[in-house]
Amino acid sequence: MDKIVKQHIKEYGQSPSVVVTVPGICTFMGGYADACRGWSLVIPDKGTLSVAISLRDDQMVRLYNATLNDRKRFNLSNVKYRKEDRWGNYPKGVISVMVNEATALVGMDISLEGSLLYADNQMISTASALATTLAIDALFAQQLSPTSQVRIHMAMAITSALSQPILYSPFSASSHTMPPRIAASRPLPSSQYAIV
Repeated sequence: MDKIVKQHIKEYGQSPSVVVTVPGICTFMGGYADACRGWSLVIPDKGTLSVAISLRDDQMVRLYNATLNDRKRFNLSNVKYRKEDRWGNYPKGVISVMVNEATALVGMDISLEGSLLYADNQMISTASALATTLAIDALFAQQLSPTSQVRIHMAMAITSALSQPILYSPFSASSHTMPPRIAASRPLPSSQYAIV
């Protein structure tokens, strides 16, 4: 986590308030079988993705991909899918879902770093959406349930794929990955996170 913290400070001039690291996953078989109570063989991957977030005093969100040395930015009042934003559309999608659900957000500086940013789109979308959701949840003390976290991720994935908003009803899902590691500069309100 030291690497992402150093990259965040170098890019934005301040320490992140929250850092989340999530593992990648490899699905060997039964990728959708769990939805119908079947079996699947899924293991954590060695690759990880870290997301660091600090607050801003405006409505601007700046994204920095430290692995690819790429930058994106947008305003919370105008979050739109843009094909040229590639990797940036995944955190934007999570933020868009939260803004559309009237979640009170303010501007943020977000850094992403890790070997998963070189992976295929499905792994990048899953890892960056999960890490962004968990980091925003911790930063704004939303205490989202695992069901809400999955719902936000799924809404982001389909909204990004179709580039138009879609409404979803909550559903339950089970997690197949190792628990993410979250570090915060202040105590987190939820006991579901492993604080390092």
